Amino acid sequence: MVSVLKTDGNVYQMGNQEVYELVGRAVSGTEGFKFQEGDTVLIKPNMAFPGSWETGAISDPRLVQAVIRLVRERGAGRILVADSSVVGTNTEEVYSVSGVRAASEAAGAEVIDLRGGDFVPVRLPVGGLIQSIRIARPVFEADYIISLPVLKEHAATLVTLSLKNMKGTMHDDDKRRFHALGLHKGISELNVIFRPDYVVLDGLIGMVGPGCPGFGTPKAFGLVMVANDALSIDTVAATFLNVDPRRVEHMGLAEQYGVGTMDLRKVELHLENVEPPALLRDLIKGGVV
Repeated sequence: MVSVLKTDGNVYQMGNQEVYELVGRAVSGTEGFKFQEGDTVLIKPNMAFPGSWETGAISDPRLVQAVIRLVRERGAGRILVADSSVVGTNTEEVYSVSGVRAASEAAGAEVIDLRGGDFVPVRLPVGGLIQSIRIARPVFEADYIISLPVLKEHAATLVTLSLKNMKGTMHDDDKRRFHALGLHKGISELNVIFRPDYVVLDGLIGMVGPGCPGFGTPKAFGLVMVANDALSIDTVAATFLNVDPRRVEHMGLAEQYGVGTMDLRKVELHLENVEPPALLRDLIKGGVV
C-alpha cells in the first residue's frame, strides 16, 4: 500500500500541527505501523548534509517530529532518531543546524549519531558485491525501523529515496566500499538484510537538478508519501521526479533479490489531492514495471 497526499498550503509556512495532521492522514491511508506496544522504534531520517531543511537536502524537522508523535501515540516504547551524515561531514552539526535535534527531543525521542557508536558485522546473504558489512548497533537491535527519506534526484543513482536512505546505517568504511565497488549493487544488497519496515517519504521540499543530492535546487512538491514496502514507494516516488523507475538500477536489482515489488498491479495506491504524473499513469496502465 502506498499513500500520497499533497498539501494546499505553503510548505515553507506550515506549522508543526499542520504537518502532523498531513502525515497522520497519509498513514491512515495504509495499514499503518505494525510494531508492538513497548517496542523500540528507530526513525532513520536523511541527515546527509549540514544546512537548513529549506534546502531540500535533508529531512524536515516538522515531519520528523510528526512521526515521533504518531509512533508514541501508537504505543512505542523507546523512540530513537538515528543517522550518520555523509563521509567527511559532522552528523551532530547536521542535527543541530537543521533543527532535527531540537524537534526530536521536544517530542521525547533520543537522537543518536550512528557514526560514534558500536557496529555489528553482518554477512550479506546475496553473496555478491560485498560479503559482509558493519551495521550500527542501534539499527541492528531496533524492533521496528521507519525510514524518512527526502524526495531527491541523485547524480550517481538518478534518485535517492528509501532504499538508498538505509546507507546511513553503515560504517563509513563500508560506505566508501559501496562507492568504490558499485553503488547500485551495494544498495540493493544492503536492503536484503536491512530495509525499513515502514517509509514516510518527505516530499514537502525536495531537491532536483545539477548538484543533487546535496547542492541542487530546492523544489516545493508539498507531498508526503507513506508505504509499508520500500521498493513500491520508491517506484511511485521516482515518477514525481520525472524519472522512469525502470532506469534506476538498484531498484531493479532489489526486486530481483525479493526486497519488494515494482509491479504496480500489486500496489494499492491511495492519492489525496494529487494529480499523478503521466509516467505514473503509464506504469499503472502498463502493469509490470
